[in-house]
Amino acid sequence: MRLDPPSRRRQDENIVPMINVVFLLLIFFLMTAQMTPPSPVQITPPSGEGTAHTQDAPRVYIDQSGEVYFTTAQGADAIAAVVSSQFEILDIATDQAVDANVLIARLQQLNPTGQTRIELIIAPPRGLAE
Repeated sequence: MRLDPPSRRRQDENIVPMINVVFLLLIFFLMTAQMTPPSPVQITPPSGEGTAHTQDAPRVYIDQSGEVYFTTAQGADAIAAVVSSQFEILDIATDQAVDANVLIARLQQLNPTGQTRIELIIAPPRGLAE
């Protein structure tokens, strides 16, 4: 049995088009990837007027029943995690169906000392979102 020597690539063959395709695929997957983790609970934020939110503060979610979610913690564990961390700024994303009294009670639990700046995340008014 005779084995042929490995074939050599011709000098006029160019690898640049293949590299271009690989980079285009890389850019495509980076552009379509989800960079932030999904929220732990599906909420519909209340609509209203406000300033644009630009900071990357830790985010706490409050669903329509008043249950608190923070990272992977839920309920009392989530509240304890937020209070023990003592953030300077804290974002609250709440469902529009949450009762105001429940929301106030949760805010007092999340910020017992009153030293943390809390920002409520709201959706833009319906006409502006479209």
